[in-house]
Amino acid sequence: MKKKFFNVYILIIIIVFSIILSSLSYVKYLIKENGDNIIFLENFIINNEKNDFSEQKVDIEKSKYFKCETTISKEMFNKIDGDALLIVPRIRGTWHKIYFNDNLIGMIGDDKYERVNLWNNVYKFAISEELIEDENSLVFYTYSEYKIGHGNIPIFISDTCIGTKIFYLLKTIYSNLYIFFLSILLAMSAMEIMLFIITKINNKIMFLFPVSVFIISIYLVDYIVIPHPFLSDLLFKKILLSLLYISPIVMSIALSKLYKSKIILNIAKIMGVCILIMIVLSKNRIELSFYSTRINLLLLITVMSWIYVSCRNYRLYKNPQDYMICFSGILLLGPSIHDTFSLLFFDGGLMRLGVYGIVFYSVAILLITLINYIEFQNLIYSEKKIIELEKDRLKKALIFDELTGLYNHTHFYEAFSNRIKVKNESVDIIFIDIDKFRPINDLVGYEIGDKIIKGIADEILSIIDDKEAVFRFGGEEFAIIYNNANGELTSSALAEKIRRKIIVDEELQNLSGYLPLTLSIGIAKYPKDSVDPKLVVSKAEKAMIFAKSNGRNRVYVYDPDIELKLESDSQINYKNQVLIKSIYNLASAVDLKDTYTGYHSVEVSRFAMIIADELKLSEKQKYAIRLGGLIHDIGKLSISDTIIRKEGKLTEEEYSIIKEHPKTGSDIVCKIVDNNDIVSCVRSHHERWDGTGYPDGLKGEEIPIVARIICVADAYHAMISKRSYREEMDKEIALLELENNRGTQFDSKIADAFIGIMKGQ
Repeated sequence: MKKKFFNVYILIIIIVFSIILSSLSYVKYLIKENGDNIIFLENFIINNEKNDFSEQKVDIEKSKYFKCETTISKEMFNKIDGDALLIVPRIRGTWHKIYFNDNLIGMIGDDKYERVNLWNNVYKFAISEELIEDENSLVFYTYSEYKIGHGNIPIFISDTCIGTKIFYLLKTIYSNLYIFFLSILLAMSAMEIMLFIITKINNKIMFLFPVSVFIISIYLVDYIVIPHPFLSDLLFKKILLSLLYISPIVMSIALSKLYKSKIILNIAKIMGVCILIMIVLSKNRIELSFYSTRINLLLLITVMSWIYVSCRNYRLYKNPQDYMICFSGILLLGPSIHDTFSLLFFDGGLMRLGVYGIVFYSVAILLITLINYIEFQNLIYSEKKIIELEKDRLKKALIFDELTGLYNHTHFYEAFSNRIKVKNESVDIIFIDIDKFRPINDLVGYEIGDKIIKGIADEILSIIDDKEAVFRFGGEEFAIIYNNANGELTSSALAEKIRRKIIVDEELQNLSGYLPLTLSIGIAKYPKDSVDPKLVVSKAEKAMIFAKSNGRNRVYVYDPDIELKLESDSQINYKNQVLIKSIYNLASAVDLKDTYTGYHSVEVSRFAMIIADELKLSEKQKYAIRLGGLIHDIGKLSISDTIIRKEGKLTEEEYSIIKEHPKTGSDIVCKIVDNNDIVSCVRSHHERWDGTGYPDGLKGEEIPIVARIICVADAYHAMISKRSYREEMDKEIALLELENNRGTQFDSKIADAFIGIMKGQ
C-alpha cells in the first residue's frame, strides 16, 4: 500500500469534517446573529409537569401519549414581521400533531401508519399572522414508546426568511448528508464485492472487508426517515442494530485471519452470543436500548483489539496497511465512546458522532480493499507480462539457439521450405562440422568449447552477413542456405573462405589447445541433387563426411560417387583415423619433451596447412603436410633432456647430436606410415634452399615441397616461441627474418605466400 493513498484518506476526512463543522458553525452564527428575531421554545408542560422538552426516554408503563404545551405572548411575536415559521429540528416520537391556538398547523408522521426514524429530520410549519393572539398556545400531541423531545438544537419560531435558511441548512446536515453517506458507502462496497466476484479473486480476507462495510452501511438506514416500513418499529430496530454488530464480527474474522489473532476472534464470538440475547430478550424499544448500550461496550473492546493488533504488526513490519487499519479503528472508537457514554449517562441527549466514525472507518476499509485489489491486479498484470515474455522466450527458444543467437535445427526446414516454395529459389546447402570437436571439448572443457562454437558462428556471420541464412544445425554443426544469384561467390568459394578464416584465426586456435581447429564442409544443391529438403541436407552431410574421411579440413561438393567411395574407403578411413590419433599422441609426447616450445608440433602443422591451402596443393599433399607437421620433430625423442632443455649455447658436439634428429625421426616414421611425403616432412624439414641444410644437404627443388613448407612453418613458430637460450621474437620481426632469408634458407615462393597470408590477417 502506498503512502499517498493514506494521504488521500486524511484529506477526505479533513474535507468532510470541515464541511460539517463549518455548516454547524454557520447555523449557530445565523441563530446568534438573528437572536432578536427568533423565539426559542424551551419551557414546556408535558402531561401537567414542567419540562424543557429535550430528548428523554419515556416510561411506557405510565403512558405512550403525551401533551407537550408551551405559551407564547404576543409581545414575543412582535419580533417577527408577517407570518411566522415554526422550526422543529430532530424531534423524537412515533408521530406528532401540532396545534397553535387549537388550530392544527401540521403533523409529523401519521397516527394511522407507523413511520420510522422521523426524529432524524427537520420540519417547518407556517403560523399565519391572523392566528396570533395576546396569549398563544403551542401544543405537541405526541405518541412514543421510546423517546420524546428535541435534539441539541431547540424548537424555535422565526420569520419566514431566516427560518427557511436555517431549515435547509439543518436538513442538509441532519438528513441529506446521511442519505449521501449511505448511498456512497453502499455503492462503493457493493462495487468492490462485485469486483471480487467477477474477477474471481481468491482472497477471502480482503473480500470480507467490503462485506463488512456493506453490512454497516445498511445500518445507516437508521438515520433516514422511512415513510412506510413493512416491519414493526421494534423488529426494524432489532435488524438494524444486529447489522451494526454483525459488521464488526465479520471484520474481526477477517483481521483474525490477517493477523492470526485468536483474541479478536474470541471477542467476536462473545459479541455474536450477546446479539442473540438482545434479539430474543428485548420486548420493547426501552429494553432494546438497554441491551444495545451494553453491547456497545463490547464493541468498543472489539475495536480496541483491532487497534492493538494492527499497531503491533505495524511496529514489526512497517506495513502502511496496518497503520491505516489502526488509524481507522481509532476514528471509529472515538465517536463510539462518545455515543455510548451519551446513551448511558445522558439518555442520548448529546449530539451523535458515531455515524461519522462509521463513515470514516468504512472509507478507510474500502480504500484498503481497493488498494489491495489494484495491487493484486498489477501483480496479475505483471505475472501476465512475465508469462507473455516467457512465451516469447520459449517461442524464440524453439527456433533460436541460445548460445550463438542463430536459428536452430527446428527453424531450418521452415526457412528452407520458405525459400524454395514461397520465393521459388534455387539454393545450396553448406553443411559445416567442427573437426575433432569432442576431443577439443574434453581437452579444454565445455565452457571453452561453447566459446569456440560462438566464435565460429560469429566468423561465419562476418562473411555471410545474413543471420536468416545461417543455422546451428546440431552440437558442432552449422548449416547455411545460400543463393548466389546476385553474382556473389559460389557456394564452394564461400565454404573455402569460411574454412580458411577459421584456420588463420589465432584467437580461436588458441582456445582449442594443442588440437588444431578446422572445419569439414559438404555442399549439396537444390533442386539439382534433390527436390526433397531433407534429402538435400542428407547429401550435404554425406559430402561433409567424405571431407572428414579424406583428412578433414576441406570442402567437398556432393557427387553421387561420394556415397560409393564412402563405402569402399570405410576400412581405409578407419586405419587413417587410428593413424591420426597415434600421430597426435606422438606429437604431444614431442611437445612435452621441450617445455619451452609448448604446442610447437600442432602450430607447425597449422601454419603448414595455411601455406598448403594458399598454394592449392593436392589433397594427398595436404594430408601428408598435416601429419608430417605434427611429427616433424619426432626424432628429438631420442635426444637427452639435458641437451634439449639446456640453457645457453650448445657445444659443437651437442649441436651435432641435435642435427641427427631428422634422420632418426624418419627412421621411426617410415616404420609407422607408408607415405613418402610424410617421411619427407620429417627427414627434410631442416634442408635449406641453398643446400647448406641437413641431414642430406639437398638443394632447391631437390627438397620435396612438403618439407620446404614445413621448413618455413617450423622456422616461423620457433622464432615466435620462447627458448631456453632466448626470448620470443615479435611476429613482425619473425616475418622480416623470413623475408630476409628467402632464396637462401627458404623457398621464396613458399616464404612469400606465408608472409602474405600472415600480413593479411
